[in-house]
Amino acid sequence: MKASGGSSPGPNHTGQLTVTEGTDSIVGLAMIDADGPTGIFVDRFGPVAW
Repeated sequence: MKASGGSSPGPNHTGQLTVTEGTDSIVGLAMIDADGPTGIFVDRFGPVAW
């Protein structure tokens, strides 16, 4: 199965970010407490307008 859109990472499976950079937003979201914001889009630098 091939996903539509975008490009394949190729056989080396390398991306544009390091592992640490790629997980910045995930860790940030995991650290939001129960009273934090919901329904937001984020990248590694913070909330992204939509």
